[in-house]
Amino acid sequence: MRSHFVAQSTFFSKVGGKMEKKKRELTKLNPKQLTMAAYIAGGMKHEKASIKAGYKESKWSRSNTSRMCADPRFKAEIKRLQELAQAESIISIIHAKSILSDIATSEFGDRAVKIRAIAQLGKMSGWTEENIKITLKHDVAEMTDEELTEILRGDA
Repeated sequence: MRSHFVAQSTFFSKVGGKMEKKKRELTKLNPKQLTMAAYIAGGMKHEKASIKAGYKESKWSRSNTSRMCADPRFKAEIKRLQELAQAESIISIIHAKSILSDIATSEFGDRAVKIRAIAQLGKMSGWTEENIKITLKHDVAEMTDEELTEILRGDA
């Protein structure tokens, strides 16, 4: 039994007037394989991903899918796509936090909007009522933006 699957293509070449059967290793995934890898990287089950990518459903589907999923090139593509998706997700969270921070610290705008932005930032950052307790001596509606900012920074 082979320890890993090596994708190969068989082709015929004319050498000295005689046809010879030759094999070469494939280095790139075909479009169906790339599509299937994208579906799997997105969390779809392997067999469903193969059918959705355009492979025919047959009695050999499970076997062919298993063989393809064992291909190191295929595994590497899935890993690459998953890492890319994770990096984009992290960038999106950082961008969202940046926008909310800008809203919360803006000189302009409604105070209620600023407070909601701060609350949303808190949720995204894992702040909970158990983790953060702020005691206010005055009503928030009567406080200036500077006083609110000092309290949130922990300066007050």
